[in-house]
Amino acid sequence: MKLLVMSDTHGNKEFLCNILDREDGIETILHLGDNYEDIYLCESDLKKKKIYRVPGNYHPDLLSKKIERSLDFEFKGIVFRLIHDLQQLDNHKGCNYILFGHTHVAFCEEMKGRVYINPGHLKKITDRGQIASYGLFTIDNNIVIYENKRYDGKLNYSRSWKY
Repeated sequence: MKLLVMSDTHGNKEFLCNILDREDGIETILHLGDNYEDIYLCESDLKKKKIYRVPGNYHPDLLSKKIERSLDFEFKGIVFRLIHDLQQLDNHKGCNYILFGHTHVAFCEEMKGRVYINPGHLKKITDRGQIASYGLFTIDNNIVIYENKRYDGKLNYSRSWKY
């Protein structure tokens, strides 16, 4: 199974659509806020893909309490917790991976038995001194592989864990 992880697209349809067209075998898309509606601007076939998303801090549906700030997604016993701003996460327990955005800085660190990942941003080529990037999970044969890639598909780094 392949999961595409992105955050902070801020209306950048070009980068987002190019990634969806380029990355083969994506079954699930995880958008970590700030303009998750951007996914639907692409002409890619989204009908066969599962989409999980959380709002950015100022999303109208969050402010009106129509949607929750965080969301848990489970696959093969692995629990992913999605949130836009890590500082607003009340509970770090009960999950294996915490995926967040907001800072526009790509990050991947294991702490206290959990993996914290920020895929970066797709706002523009560079923002806040950071090159645009996204994440890609491949889960198979009891191994989780996470790759962080630049917007152009070049690999920044890769990590793996057994589950």
